[in-house]
Amino acid sequence: MKDVTNPLWTYEEIAPEKRTYRTAFYPANQVYALNAADKQEECIAYCEQAGWHYVTSWDNMLIFYTTAENPIPLETDEALRLEATHKAMKRSWLSVHIVLGVLFLLNIIFYIADLVKQPLTVIADGNALFRNALFAVVLVYACVAVCSYLQWQKESLSAVENGGFCLPVSPNSRRFQKIFFPIEIFAGLWFCLDRFLPDDMLTPKVFLAFVAFVFLLWLLFQKLHLPVKACGAILFFVVAMVPMFYSMVSLSLEVEKARENHTSPWGDPYVVTLPNGERETILLQKDEIPLTTADLTEVPEDAVYTTARKEQSSPLATKQECLQEIPDGAPQAP
Repeated sequence: MKDVTNPLWTYEEIAPEKRTYRTAFYPANQVYALNAADKQEECIAYCEQAGWHYVTSWDNMLIFYTTAENPIPLETDEALRLEATHKAMKRSWLSVHIVLGVLFLLNIIFYIADLVKQPLTVIADGNALFRNALFAVVLVYACVAVCSYLQWQKESLSAVENGGFCLPVSPNSRRFQKIFFPIEIFAGLWFCLDRFLPDDMLTPKVFLAFVAFVFLLWLLFQKLHLPVKACGAILFFVVAMVPMFYSMVSLSLEVEKARENHTSPWGDPYVVTLPNGERETILLQKDEIPLTTADLTEVPEDAVYTTARKEQSSPLATKQECLQEIPDGAPQAP
């Protein structure tokens, strides 16, 4: 281990050797004190005299390693250790899980509200179904993880007050986090992309392809040994800026193509003269639908009407919605 930043930890490749890592803590009120740097140097020097090599620090947690087979223990006040751990967790891990849980809960509530109002439309929307199923899984994980941590903190506090030690984290909890951490990252990434891309553009296939692209890009960064901050900045640009830029460029190209063809990207313009003499422009769509007016009766040559078809599909249902309208003041059509 080389460095600890939020949220990335940096590692470097070294020759194989047996290392033991430990952490030492110093009071939080010394972190922002005027002589904080001097006090930290004193703590590091004290630990290095005992054979521990300083690696890096994270808030008031100092990380050391040693290659000694029977190292001298780093004497750490368990109450101070628990306090420092809890403050660090509140600022990072705990707050992130609470914020994500609230955001995903709100999305699910809105989804259920739409489901009550328009059940067929919502059930047939495969993208919304996949997105909210993913959010529901992460919401359950966030609730379980936060409750498990608070239970650990409560039991550790009781043990420390009785002269004991902070409780260890069980292997099952670590496996649980390793399994659900990638799912949580996927859900957060989907939530970000959903802010920039239209629903019909952000499909599960597009999302998985984007995740694979980001993963390959990260592997390339590791091969090139780029600094962590540079990698984080590039990934932020890819995740946040590229989708928004892609959406803007796609819309601009669509408008420019329609301008060259003297049409509108949303339909053909048709000018209607209202009874009061005002002129109104209506955009007419002519999407092909399974049932056309020609199947009903003969359509006059001067007939003006709009036909549109929209289809939604999910593993639970498929919905097709067909629309036919006649603009006010236009020649009558079936």
